[in-house]
Amino acid sequence: MAFSRQQVLTPRRIEARAWLAGETRLLARTLDEGILVRARYGLEAAWVSVDESSLASALLNLALSARAAMPDGGTLTFGLGRRRFDAAGPDGLPAGDYVEISVIDTGTGMPQEVANRAFEPFFTTREVGQGSGLGLSMVYGFARQSDGTAIIDSTVGKGTTVSILLPAAEPGDEAEEAAPAAESARPRPAGEIRARVLLVEDDADVRAATRLLLETLGCEVVEAEGAAPALGIIEADPAIGVLISDVILPGETSGIALAKQASGKRPGLKTILISGYPERSFKKAGTPDIPFPLLRKPFTGPDLAKALTTALGPGTPA
Repeated sequence: MAFSRQQVLTPRRIEARAWLAGETRLLARTLDEGILVRARYGLEAAWVSVDESSLASALLNLALSARAAMPDGGTLTFGLGRRRFDAAGPDGLPAGDYVEISVIDTGTGMPQEVANRAFEPFFTTREVGQGSGLGLSMVYGFARQSDGTAIIDSTVGKGTTVSILLPAAEPGDEAEEAAPAAESARPRPAGEIRARVLLVEDDADVRAATRLLLETLGCEVVEAEGAAPALGIIEADPAIGVLISDVILPGETSGIALAKQASGKRPGLKTILISGYPERSFKKAGTPDIPFPLLRKPFTGPDLAKALTTALGPGTPA
């Protein structure tokens, strides 16, 4: 849906430097210890009108791709700059000013023929089961739907730079807009939500991204790719307090059916379902109404934290 530009976006004007600083701090805590995270901001302030959750999801996808390209460690740099095109820019962007958010790694890099296809849906050089090949295509689709684009520059043995170009917006009232943007991006301190969570998601990239967010919030995470192994884990592990499952799962059992079966086995189990599809699509496919809390993809750490604290109820650290 992101690649085909059919996801629902809710853009708002944000100050990109403050927002990116918050996201950088979050990712620095969740990536491997062998990866040094740096920030390189060429601008004091930069305003854009963008859907924050989708932008956060795009950066997380890029960070995960960079991590995979640096198995022995390296440096990951988040950059912020400005581009001006006096004529049409990449992908036919109209002339004008653009804010450039870059993710730069020192990983293995890729040959030009691979870089040329990196934004194609389902294109991946990873082994089966190691990723869907949708991460970079989602980034590209989001950028295009936001009236911008994404570009990639890679050199074998030296690393890769992926840049998201977004139209520059007029400066806003920092008292009204910059502070809320920075607050929404500020990561919650690790360890605030102590729960053992069963995460059921068949897409390896989405599962890895969600696990990082959960661990940042202080959760212990157990993973499953489908309903059958998830039910086995629930029976064997009484410490699991929360089930988080995608609605669409491989096989005949949906996330909704899994949640109902799990609740029957463990009446006190808290459940959160996640999906990028609108509810009307479930009905068209014959899936019943969802009797559990539903979290929309893509979501940020604060979105997930709010869903967890709501599900766990009073007494959960906020």
